[in-house]
Amino acid sequence: MLSNIEIDVNQKINWFKAFLTLILLELILLLAGLFQPLILILTFAAFFSAILFYLLFIKVPFIWICLLLFASGLEVWGRITENITVFHVVYVLSLIGFSCYILFQNKVEQLIIDTPINKYILAYLGFALFSLIYSPNVESGIIYISVTFALFVFFLLIVNFVKSDLHLRLVVFTLLLMNTFVTLLLIYQLIRGDFIPGVMDATVSTGGFKFYRAVGTFSDPNVAATFIATGVILAFSLIIHSRDRFITKLFYLAGSLFSILGIIITFSRSGWIFLAAGIFISLFFIHNKKKLLVIILFFSLLVILITFTTPLGALISDRFLSIFELFKDPSIKARILMGESGFRMFFDSPIWGSGYRSFPLVYDYYINPDLPWETLYIKESHTLFICLLAELGVIGFVIVFLWFKRVLIDCFKFIRVDKNHFTKAILIGSFSLFIAFNVNFLFYGNLFPQFNLIWLNFGLIYTITLKQRTTLSNQSSI
Repeated sequence: MLSNIEIDVNQKINWFKAFLTLILLELILLLAGLFQPLILILTFAAFFSAILFYLLFIKVPFIWICLLLFASGLEVWGRITENITVFHVVYVLSLIGFSCYILFQNKVEQLIIDTPINKYILAYLGFALFSLIYSPNVESGIIYISVTFALFVFFLLIVNFVKSDLHLRLVVFTLLLMNTFVTLLLIYQLIRGDFIPGVMDATVSTGGFKFYRAVGTFSDPNVAATFIATGVILAFSLIIHSRDRFITKLFYLAGSLFSILGIIITFSRSGWIFLAAGIFISLFFIHNKKKLLVIILFFSLLVILITFTTPLGALISDRFLSIFELFKDPSIKARILMGESGFRMFFDSPIWGSGYRSFPLVYDYYINPDLPWETLYIKESHTLFICLLAELGVIGFVIVFLWFKRVLIDCFKFIRVDKNHFTKAILIGSFSLFIAFNVNFLFYGNLFPQFNLIWLNFGLIYTITLKQRTTLSNQSSI
């Protein structure tokens, strides 16, 4: 006990000495700056650099989580070279920052490495790596496995460094701020109405009118809509389930409503379904029937208002109703026929699959002759679960099924026992978000496992549930 106190005192003395040394150095440089202005400029630059280093690498490593979320929302805008983005740069710097924090603060023993889903993630990565032995798309498979492992580390960083209610709030605030930026860009692109170089040729035909779809900072309007909807679903859960102050909820509401505008003008049907599924699941946790009725009426009026009073109303309603025209809409028909092709791939190799990332290459051998000609360029499966069966067979499908099942069970179990209204609201939002992702995987399955915010959602669930698990175990031992 005494030795620990002596170590703490020595550490404080060492930090105090370092602080005095820094102040003395600054004073010397300031005096030198009286004779040479350049030295003065360098002095202030060094001073602010030292503060920045202290915050980012030693004192507040959580800042890196916010920077990673910011970089995740840039995608095309953050592309430095063909294969390097701002996210990659921030990711590498964040690893350095977290490592410095762990070493300087002596937090190695407190580091959380093991989580309830590690074994499923590693089994998925291991089997995917094994399947490259017979996969025809080895290079793409190696890239996907590397990215997935990097995002697994991102998940562990969230579990370790998102520690408080303030951190959770800042995560939601960061998502809503990025949503605002992306939505403003979407509005500008929609008004401009030109094809955007460097992104997919995203056009939509509805009501006899064809136009380019806004994509924001992304290369695909479906990904843009999914990114924005993630923040909205989390914020919506905080609005209806937390006991935050009115002004805070007003910020959530304003950010969510503006973000919904962005989701609408992407004309992403998968994004619309994703958002609706998340909000619908979150409503299930409302016990007050009057509150539930008011919220349903509010959203019903909002939909009616947008549909019948805005210039885009007719286009939005036509686009939405096309979801139910299964074999008339080329995009939906292509998804169904690609699913049928995926099942035929699976039946050819039901146990092991055809190999990780094989779908884009072997799809041409299974293509349905009834596929609309304008969708022939699409090679990626749009239904995750069929793609898993086709590429990794029953083994891969079972691994992912057990992984997802564990996430849902853990999240739902701790929603029931959590006494903190704020973390409970986050868990409800994460639970709703995860189910919404699985609904979205039926229409846009190639988001998994490469989409950063899926791993953010895993991180939010387990940074709360692991802490709750520790609290419950301590209470039971008492």
